[in-house]
Amino acid sequence: MSDLISRLELAFEKLANPDFADRMSSYLKNQFEFYGIKQGPRRQVVKDILKSDLPNYDDVPELIQEMYSRNEREWHYSAIDLMLKYKKLWKSSDIDLVEWMCVNHSWWDTVDGISIWIAGELLGRHKDLAPQRPNKWIESDNLWLQRMAIIFQLKYRNELDFELLKRYILRRADSKEFFIQKASGWALREQSKYQPNDVIAFAEAHPELAALTKREALRLIKKKS
Repeated sequence: MSDLISRLELAFEKLANPDFADRMSSYLKNQFEFYGIKQGPRRQVVKDILKSDLPNYDDVPELIQEMYSRNEREWHYSAIDLMLKYKKLWKSSDIDLVEWMCVNHSWWDTVDGISIWIAGELLGRHKDLAPQRPNKWIESDNLWLQRMAIIFQLKYRNELDFELLKRYILRRADSKEFFIQKASGWALREQSKYQPNDVIAFAEAHPELAALTKREALRLIKKKS
């Protein structure tokens, strides 16, 4: 066990709150265990420890995998925070680690952060990765990789490739998965801030889109009208 992991473990155990742990687990349908540490204190602990014990970038993948091997959800959140700490050093090859994080202990609470703040940033910076990697994700049998393909551009604003987004949404338009329908609507709703007419036209032209997707896509536009 690395010194970093040991120090985090001691800190997490000290901050553990069984009452909060039960509520947090219940919120995620009892799929994960928790120490019961709220986001603010947890992030502060990680920040404080990394100030005096910042690992070498080359050691980060192994550390993240060790953190993901733990049952408590705070470890997985902290692994994402650790990855974000090295944003300026990310390489194209880190996309393999990002995919691994996406498909392990997967649920929306980790996948969304990984997709938007890590995959989105990485693909935006390393143009050799897109659209090849997200093309692979949308064709995967893994719903979380599919969701990542749909939402990784969520914060791209005017730089978003709308044709690519539409292609991914239509590729999974027949999905019965709530998290795919919701992701498609979310991505369109966000883009409606910048291309409202294009979002309306797309929703109207494709009756095969799920009702949930259309409802989410047009929500902001309807508020303005």
